[in-house]
Amino acid sequence: MKIFATNRTDNKHGFYRIIQPLRMLKRSGWEATTVPFSGKDNVSVLPVNDSLLVRLSKGTDFILTSIVMSEAEILRIMNLRRHNNCRWIVDVSENIYANPAYQVNLPIIQRSLMFADGVITSTQFNKELYEGLNENIYVLPSVLDFKLWDTIKPVVSRKFKIGYMGRKEDLELVSPTFKEIVKHYPVELVNAYIDGVIGQPQQLAKLGLSMAVMPLTDTNYNRCRNNIDLLELMALRVPLIASPTISYAGLPIIYAKTNYEWYESVEKLIVDKQFRKEMGENEQKFVKNEYDMTKFVSNLQHWLKNLPKKDY
Repeated sequence: MKIFATNRTDNKHGFYRIIQPLRMLKRSGWEATTVPFSGKDNVSVLPVNDSLLVRLSKGTDFILTSIVMSEAEILRIMNLRRHNNCRWIVDVSENIYANPAYQVNLPIIQRSLMFADGVITSTQFNKELYEGLNENIYVLPSVLDFKLWDTIKPVVSRKFKIGYMGRKEDLELVSPTFKEIVKHYPVELVNAYIDGVIGQPQQLAKLGLSMAVMPLTDTNYNRCRNNIDLLELMALRVPLIASPTISYAGLPIIYAKTNYEWYESVEKLIVDKQFRKEMGENEQKFVKNEYDMTKFVSNLQHWLKNLPKKDY
């Protein structure tokens, strides 16, 4: 079997949702091709001409794309689909209705999901969101390739470093805790956001984090997010405290909602070294058991092979 993929964004999202699934399938024996990918955090549309798409997709059984934003893109993919007599799958792993950037092109995005033979998304919440547009939806969480992550050894810092990640409105949830913690403990606050995805495991490990907090406001958009940022830190045995949102649920981490809970949880991890160590080890074990890329290949292959082709 052969699969060809093209993503609109040359960034971390494109890596986990498009590039890495291709790696999964390629290692299992499928032929897989894609457009050039640099991994830089560039959200512009990738410059791909028609002749390159035709050449790379020749003889393919499946075309995998991220969401389509223009009528010209839909026509291009539909022509490739017809030319190869193949099936088209769209990956949509966020809430298109809650993202302001998508509203002007929302009817086109919806049409692409309807025209696609199948849709891949990252959560059950997302699946329920798009079932009205396409009945053939497969849930594939964003997962980790432990051939990469098992080779990484986190830096041990002499300072106690608390990593954080989130937008301004998210970080406001923990700002009172941070203000008090730095008054009582000699800690360093570190922004754990890494620009781009190539070499990210190494860059994240070099931060030398002792723990991390992942606040997230409870909005329609955030309920559709995946938990990959948490999984990456868990793979490095970084103890985590996070907001109890649906997108972060079901992980062996500490959940905090109120200012008191955030402060108490952060303080617990600061003062109890053994608890920190055990928590980090349990996190890593959980991620390897539940989010190892290799464990999702066979089910994805089965879904693809049995996906009916729409008759236009």
